[in-house]
Amino acid sequence: MTEIGAPMLPSGITNIEKERRTVTAENLLCLAAALNASPADLLGAPDSDSIAIAPGLDTVTPFALRTWLAASMPLPITKGADYDDARAAMLDAAPDWFRKSAEREQQTFRHPAIAALTQLTTYAKGAILEEDGIEPQLLATTIRESLGEVVAYVNLLADALERRANDAER
Repeated sequence: MTEIGAPMLPSGITNIEKERRTVTAENLLCLAAALNASPADLLGAPDSDSIAIAPGLDTVTPFALRTWLAASMPLPITKGADYDDARAAMLDAAPDWFRKSAEREQQTFRHPAIAALTQLTTYAKGAILEEDGIEPQLLATTIRESLGEVVAYVNLLADALERRANDAER
């Protein structure tokens, strides 16, 4: 911490580890930078099945916490709530640059190739992170099927690009 200009006594780190000291956002960022880690890595509890974010909210899985921190998805919502409303609220609170990026992503997300690739990525992340509650054999089968779908779309896109190149040469 001293090397990056944010000195902290060893007792300060011990108190954080033993949950006797709260961590400010500035402390979190400095600790993450000193450890060459993501702040999201420090917020999660990898050996925990669920993490409490606030007393009035349901606990979430480490995966749900990471996707929320990365602004990829809103927090899991309670039964009866609307996902689109939750995502809209998250976007309303986001900076302007993020909203514009999310709008562009939403436009491309409607393309079936992007949807298939996104789905494969989600399955792969779940497998890599060994998320609990996912039956391994079913996940393996699902990943292979999803990969086949992505390969088919990639081949279609490559064919379309080759046709476009051939048309341009004429």
